[in-house]
Amino acid sequence: MESVWYYSIGHSLSKGQGQGQSEEEQWEKPKSQLTKKHKHCTFGDKGELPLGYICTSVVRGMLHPSTGEYQFIPSVVIRYMASLLDESIAISPTTVSVQELIKRPLDSVPKRFIRLDSTPQAGPSDLDGLPTIDMKKLLGITSDSSDESFNGELGRLHFSCREWGIFQLVNHGVSSSFLQQLRHEIEGFFKLPLKEKMKYKANPGESDGYGNVVRTEKNHLDWGDRLFMTINPISKRKPHLFPELPPSLRSTLETYIQELKKIAIQILKCLAICLGIDTNLMMDLFKEEKGLETLRATYYPPCPQPELVVGLTPHSDATAITILHQITNCVNGLQIKRNGMWFPVDIPDDAFIVNMGDIMEIISNGAYPSIEHRAMVNTESERISIAMFFNPRLDAQVGPAASLVSPKSPARFRRFIMDEYVKGFFAHPMNGKSYLNGLKIMNEASDGDDLKEEA
Repeated sequence: MESVWYYSIGHSLSKGQGQGQSEEEQWEKPKSQLTKKHKHCTFGDKGELPLGYICTSVVRGMLHPSTGEYQFIPSVVIRYMASLLDESIAISPTTVSVQELIKRPLDSVPKRFIRLDSTPQAGPSDLDGLPTIDMKKLLGITSDSSDESFNGELGRLHFSCREWGIFQLVNHGVSSSFLQQLRHEIEGFFKLPLKEKMKYKANPGESDGYGNVVRTEKNHLDWGDRLFMTINPISKRKPHLFPELPPSLRSTLETYIQELKKIAIQILKCLAICLGIDTNLMMDLFKEEKGLETLRATYYPPCPQPELVVGLTPHSDATAITILHQITNCVNGLQIKRNGMWFPVDIPDDAFIVNMGDIMEIISNGAYPSIEHRAMVNTESERISIAMFFNPRLDAQVGPAASLVSPKSPARFRRFIMDEYVKGFFAHPMNGKSYLNGLKIMNEASDGDDLKEEA
């Protein structure tokens, strides 16, 4: 029974078909036509049903994922299987649970997960380490703080954003004990039975929800399951997601969200100072009650062939800044693209990773580039991370800040309404920085005189 859920197949008999025949004989004809397109199923060369699909027609048999041998399934088993549909790895035609998939014996990775990347990958020792920013110095709350230490840390922040687009944040004020509690709650969510987690699945046409959602041009799948939710504005929260989470998880996340908001606001203010943008104008973009904030918790299971898969598709974030916390200590997987090569990132325990997103690259008129990154997996250990994404309010007009635009430094990006940008991003396949590139002004001069200092 375990193997049934890899590639189950469906075919409905027409009225009167197979009269006087046994069930096995009735299904000889469908069996011979498995490579043809049927009512709801398109079968490949081996008769494989695309992973992540729940048949809507009558399930009568399956092809074993390893041998390709057709196995007839008696009606009594069909009825039993139907009662287990909620425990299938499939959530919807485009969503699966990799966590459920690895519970079955896997000799090889299913085709929809396989992605070969020819981009060179550097070894762990080839990256000295990300720049480190001390949050206490940015806040000026240390007993020995001074304008000199504050300005020195601003200089390091400016360098990190300009040359790297990413840094690790220490002394951020979120206690180790609380982060342990957060880890316990997030791990608890991913340990829930699939039937329970399916209550949070994404609705058709929406990005918010639980599962593994297709975001590539070739419909490849990432080797990971995620829970993605809009957190702010509160009016944008999906009723079946955050409000319905287990109470202890919801309470812990609420505290975590509020702590990270404080950190994000301070970082954004410091970035405005570094760039020479009026901090009040920057804060107007990220009004506390209106700023767009989303959260993604991701579970990356071990993989028998990690060199063939990607935990998270290479991309740059469609945000101003992203704050990442690696829930599982000592299990790394984040990689950044630098000078045309992929570099693995070693994340210290309890440190946050802060990276610039496409919106910050636009606001800074290219001064602070977003960083392309991906997540990889391994054969032995699971990895869990939680990321918060901070963006301007949805009604904001976003573009290069007017103070950064001049005849000698024309605008590099066109202006847009944030809501339109978000909708376009989620409709666009994840492919490096391709969405941002579509917003660039190519070979056009701009004097910036008509640009409002709203972004």
